[in-house]
Formats: sequence, structure tokens, C-alpha cells
Amino acid sequence: MIIYVNVKKENKKEEEEKDQRWVFKGMVTVVRHGDRTPKQKHKYSFTSDIFISLLKGHKEEVIIRNVIDLEIALKALKIARDEHLEDLNKLTVLIDALSKKLNFPGTKIQLKPILNKSNEVEKVQFILKFFGEATHSAKYQAAELGEQMRLDFGLLNKSILEDNNIKIFSSSERRVLYTAQLWAAALYGGNYENEIFIRKDLLDDSNAAKELMDKVKKKLKPLLRIGQEAPSDFTWPTNMPQPYLVMKRVCELMRYNKTIMDYHFQNNNPEELTSYQDKWCCAEDAKLFKERWDKLFAEFTTVEKVDPSKISELYDTMKFDALHNRAFLEKIFYPGEHGTIDDTIMDQELVSNSLVDKYPINLLAKNNFKVSSFDKPILNSSLTPPGALIDMASKSRSVSVGSASNSVNVATTNSSKLPSTPPNFATNNSMSATPTGGSNNKPKGSVGSLGWVLEGKKNDKNSDSIFSDKDYSHLRELFKLSKVLFDFICPQEYGITDNEKLDIGLLTSLPLAKQILNDIDSMKTEKNPQCVAYFTKESHIYTLLNILYESGLSMKIARNALPELDYLSQINFELYERIDKATGEKTHSIRLKLSPGCQTQDPLDVQLDDRHFISCSPKISLTSHLDAAVFEDILRKKFNRVKLPDMFTAVNITSPSLSYKGYKVKEVTQNKFSLLSPSATAEEDEEEETEHSKH
Repeated sequence: MIIYVNVKKENKKEEEEKDQRWVFKGMVTVVRHGDRTPKQKHKYSFTSDIFISLLKGHKEEVIIRNVIDLEIALKALKIARDEHLEDLNKLTVLIDALSKKLNFPGTKIQLKPILNKSNEVEKVQFILKFFGEATHSAKYQAAELGEQMRLDFGLLNKSILEDNNIKIFSSSERRVLYTAQLWAAALYGGNYENEIFIRKDLLDDSNAAKELMDKVKKKLKPLLRIGQEAPSDFTWPTNMPQPYLVMKRVCELMRYNKTIMDYHFQNNNPEELTSYQDKWCCAEDAKLFKERWDKLFAEFTTVEKVDPSKISELYDTMKFDALHNRAFLEKIFYPGEHGTIDDTIMDQELVSNSLVDKYPINLLAKNNFKVSSFDKPILNSSLTPPGALIDMASKSRSVSVGSASNSVNVATTNSSKLPSTPPNFATNNSMSATPTGGSNNKPKGSVGSLGWVLEGKKNDKNSDSIFSDKDYSHLRELFKLSKVLFDFICPQEYGITDNEKLDIGLLTSLPLAKQILNDIDSMKTEKNPQCVAYFTKESHIYTLLNILYESGLSMKIARNALPELDYLSQINFELYERIDKATGEKTHSIRLKLSPGCQTQDPLDVQLDDRHFISCSPKISLTSHLDAAVFEDILRKKFNRVKLPDMFTAVNITSPSLSYKGYKVKEVTQNKFSLLSPSATAEEDEEEETEHSKH
């Protein structure tokens, strides 16, 4: 049989398709910093004038960082103690902690004034923070992400790496800037010499939403009361008992593990305890380990006393120790050869029972973040260029590039079938999900809390982890249940209702959201492809994501089906362009992508080398390709919901004032300050008055 082919017609078709092809025009990426040590803090409220004076007259939040200025604050605490101005227990805790951590990198004091109806400061929240510094594994995480981005750009449009097509912005926080620097160096193969710009107004913590967030946090406590079921739109696995029962069990397990840890510390000398672990990293030692856990044990005594915000601290600490202090964790929580260290001190009912037989695992994570795409336009078809905004990933074939541990799937398409579709990369088709119209608008079959599945106590029956042994069943249970509570509580700190999520999102990340849209508009007119990278903290990742979900955009994955947004989480805004050669008209499309970062469903089971780092999870598409103008219009319509205060970031101050009954800071130099006593202050004032009278 002879088949006749009209070559001329085929060539014409190929030319038309070439004219209609989409080109990667640019990307805005918002990235959370890399791995850090657990943040520690002590927070108390004081009304004494001596603490109000430290504000230096400011009526907004201030931050004290310099060692010499921290010493002034320490002196204020000691004066308050000696004069019995405030609760002695609170003052003692702060004095002890600040004295020991004064010279630690990253130690700082936040002072948050509380104003009365007359707009005068009536009390001050005194917050001492320390640790939270980048770990050695953050170096490898950020470098790997930068290298992977370079590979991605090579596939999309390698000219983006030329000239000054990439701009990088960072928060002023040390760990954030460190991450940005390492990422940039890896992206350019170690040759990045351009400036990284600090944008506190976009990327530092914002206090604009503080009042609303405080109200939300007060509503979280009742969710842990007896008889209270988990709300349907919260992340809560099917068949898991009430939150109250889970929290009750966590408190029981904390008491159980406290008994074990105390036993080891009481029956071993410091040298023996240190030898539990051959290598210590991140400036850790046995003493700091105990200090962190003792603070947590004191928080989790009973359900009624637990502050929901402490759940993230517990989970953060457990995850850190599983990755960085695994050997010490193994020995310090070892209950003994027969299951108990001493039958007389252990609760036998607790030892023999567990709350559940199966634990939840996120379905997306289990599926290695492979999500099916949809052959439907996301936006109203009347506003969408025909054929331009349909994600055809399910009709393309995927190839994997990069390392096995951190692959990025890049779809290669048959151009004769997909003449008008932007290139699709980083999706795969092994799990089906249905588009939703917002975080709570979940049609039948969508991935909501049903995006969690229950598995046995051991996800991997052949696991080589020592923590799979029955002796550690209660430590593992503590990890699992804490993770359940973390996923339940943490995202809700940024809003429980849809309106709260949107308002807190806008109050926190509105400047960043506006800037992202400005960046996208700028990219449309540039000759070369562009990339703008913003490195920031957890709060901006969660709040920016909430803006996107609550704006009215239709998303492929329900908000409560997403896994934890861990270190190096990324939200990407990809811009594509097509030019009609006949008319010269440009069409633009946008696609949103998300990577949950360097996360694992069970840190106790992950196998690590000396770098202690987990690779970034693959990116998943949150949307199909969207008409850029419609996308921007939908977001901008929400921007007027809130009005930002004139000042919404903390003020960094030096030489804080200290005045109380004649105490006064006379002089502050680089390394020391002098403090006048009441008698000396009186003499100085008298001298000044005499000198003034002479003139």
C-alpha cells in the first residue's frame, strides 16, 4: 500500500505551530530559608517603668541585638529583681537565660509595647529569643536547590543565567541571608558576584496582623477541649480520635519519656552522657539537649495547661534531634532491656497501650508529589484565549533530570499535538485530584483531609532504623502524634476561617504580593528572560499561599491536603509568552507551583550521612496555565480589603534607655557601657544645673 503525504501542507502546519509556541519568559520564586536549630524563647509581660524605658520612646515593636545593648537589658532585669519590681520567677528565668546566651549568635530581645486607650504604653512584652541559626545541612540544601535551579533554567531558557537577568532579595535574618548566598553561588557555579538586596519591608516578620493573629490563637485552645471534633476543613486524618484525646496521649508520652531521660541524666556523669554521641554538630551538647527538652516537658504536663503554639516547638525539636542528634536520642530515650528502666517508676498501663494502631501519612508525600493535571481551563473560558491555557501534562511524556534524590520532571511534548500549550515541567500523572474553587470549596473526589492515609506503626516493615524496635514504640508514637497535632494547629495560626486566612495573609504579605505582580509586569516587557528570587521566613510562605488560595483562584489541590511546608519550601510564579507573528500581539500565561521543601514524613526512619540533610521535594503544579491578566486582576481585587499601618516591621535600636529612680546609662561604647547609680545621677544633674545657671 502506498501512502501519499502532502509535504507542503505538513511543512505549513509545522510553521504555524512554531509561530504559536510558548516561550519561558520569567519566574518569581519565594523561598523559605534552609535548616536551622530549634528556636528558643522566653516571653513575659512587664508594667514597670524600667522596661518601658528600654523602648526609647517607640510605640511599636523594637529589637535589641548588639551584645552591649543586650547587657543594658540584662542590667534592667537585675535592677528589677533587686527592687522587687516584677515576679521574681520570671525575672530569674530571663536573667539566667540571657546571662548564658548573651554572646550566642542570633540572640535578641523583642520588646512589644501594649498601648492603652490614651495611646500610652502601659506594659511591655519582653521576649528573649536565641538559637534558630542555620545548621551545616542548610549549606548542602541551599546549594543543591541552586544547582537544580540551574538545570531547570538550562531546559527552559538558559539565557536567563547571562548578564543581570536574576535579582535576589533577602530578609535581614542571618539564616535567611545565608541561604540566599549559598543558593546564588550554586546557581552560578560559584561565580555569583552581584549584590543580594535586603528588603525588610517585604521579607522580615510583619506585626501588622498581630492583633488578628492573637485573636485566632485564642480560638485554637478550645479546639483541644474534650468532646470537640476536628473541623471538617482542618487537616485531620480519617479515623483519628478527637484532638483532645491525641493531646492527652501526647502529654502522657511526654511524662513517660521525661522519666526515661531523667533516669539517664541522674545515673550517668557528664562525660558518659557526652559519649552517647560520637559527633555533635550545630553547637549542641548533652546539656543543651536537656535544657530544650526540660522546657518542653514543663509545657506538656496536662491538656488543660498546654498552649497550642507550643506544639510547633515540640515537633520542631523532635525533628531536629532525629536528624542531628540521632545517636543521643537513641540512648537517652532507651527504656531499658526489658521495656522499662524500673517497673516501680513507669506507668505500666501507659507502656502496654497505644492510642492508635495506624498513623497518618500525607498522600501527596507518599506519591512522591506526583499529581495528575487537568485538561480544563482554570478560569472562565470567555476570558481565556482558545487553547492557550490548558495544561496538557496528561498528554505529554515525562523525563527526569537531576539526582534521584531530588528529581525534577520535565515533560517533553510532541509539537504536532500541542502547538499552543506552554511547556509543562515538574508534574507527573500517578495521582488524580479534582480542581477546587478555594480552600473549602471541595467537590466530590477532591483531595482534602482525604489526602491523608493511615498506615501501620511501621511504614516500612523492613526499616533498618533502630527506632523501629519495640523498645522505642512510645517515642515513635510521640513523634507521630505530635506531627498530627502540628498539621492540625500550625497552618491555623494564620487564620481559621477563610476571611481570617485572607486578612492575615494580606496584612502580613501584601507588600510582597504587590511586588510579585509588579515583577511579572516588568518581565513582560523585557527582552531577556528574568528571575526574581525572594528569600524569607515561614510566616510569609504560609500567608502568601493563603492569599493565593483565598483569592478565588481555582486550585488543583485543596489547602488542607498539602503537606507541611518545610525548610526551602518554594512558591513559584512561572511566566510564559507567545507572539502572534501575523499581528504581533503578545499573550502571557502564568502557572503556580509549590515545593513543600526538605521534608520527610518520618524523620526517625530516614537514612542520613554526616551532612544530615534531606533533599527538596519535587515541585507540584497548584494551577493549570492561567491568563496572566485575569490572574493579576483576581489578586488585585483582594488588595483593598486591608489597610496596612505606617510601620509594620520591628525597629532595630541601639543604646536602649534605662531609667529608674535615678539609674541612667551614661555612656555606651563598642564594648561596654557605664551605668550611673541614683546618687551619682543626682550629683550629675546638680552639676548640669549649676553649669546652666552660670550661663
